[in-house]
Amino acid sequence: MIIIISIAIPLTLLVALGVAGKLRKPKPSTPIEIKGQVFPKDFLWATGEDAYQHEGGNLNNDWARWEQQSPSPIENGDQCGQCIDFYNRYEEDFKLAQADHQNAHRIGLEWSRIESEEGHYDENVLNHYEEMLRSLKDKNFTVFLNLWHFTLPLWAADKGGWENETLMERWFAYVELCATRFGKYVDYWSTMIDAQIYALSGYALGDIPPNKQDQKLAFSIYRTMIYAHAHAYKIIKTTAETPDSGKEPQIGQCYFFFHYEPKG
Repeated sequence: MIIIISIAIPLTLLVALGVAGKLRKPKPSTPIEIKGQVFPKDFLWATGEDAYQHEGGNLNNDWARWEQQSPSPIENGDQCGQCIDFYNRYEEDFKLAQADHQNAHRIGLEWSRIESEEGHYDENVLNHYEEMLRSLKDKNFTVFLNLWHFTLPLWAADKGGWENETLMERWFAYVELCATRFGKYVDYWSTMIDAQIYALSGYALGDIPPNKQDQKLAFSIYRTMIYAHAHAYKIIKTTAETPDSGKEPQIGQCYFFFHYEPKG
């Protein structure tokens, strides 16, 4: 009898709440008057590309190697491959964005292209990225530049990636090089994208490289990401040339999060 009562009471309560919810009539939201399709003043209307996901032909990093495993770790055996070939067709995309009356754009840099071997920087790649950024400024875009989004050069991954403390020295050098080389073109810097997702999916869930399942290590890597971002901020702030806009460069990171608003 005790068991029956202990179950019946919560069930009765749930039914009552359900009925109340059905009968409840939420107050309608206040109508918002929209006069034409006009963005607010100084609104930045933009699109963007991430290096590995859009450039194509990036084969010198840990993600490309991971994708090529057999059996494939990815549904349908999909690989990034040549992707949309943004690395070679960026000018077409910039013109499309310009025709859409966009006034800002974000691109990302692929660390494994720039530093293909430890301590060796590819001048041709640096020149290519500089041409991209110059093209954006020539078209009067406000420029956003991201430095890192998950992929690591093979030489870095083979040394343990962010678990190896010596990688931080290479990261600092990479950031300083980019700040020195590209500062005059960049209005907004992003040091990295979704660092918390990288730590969670790469080190706790094991879904992406380096495919580990260690919660303690995941927290440690996230702390490493925070430090990497904070120090990169200081490097850019003290090294990057002031962009043509004359304003001090703005520095942060792209951070994925959910935003909820009440329905009623």
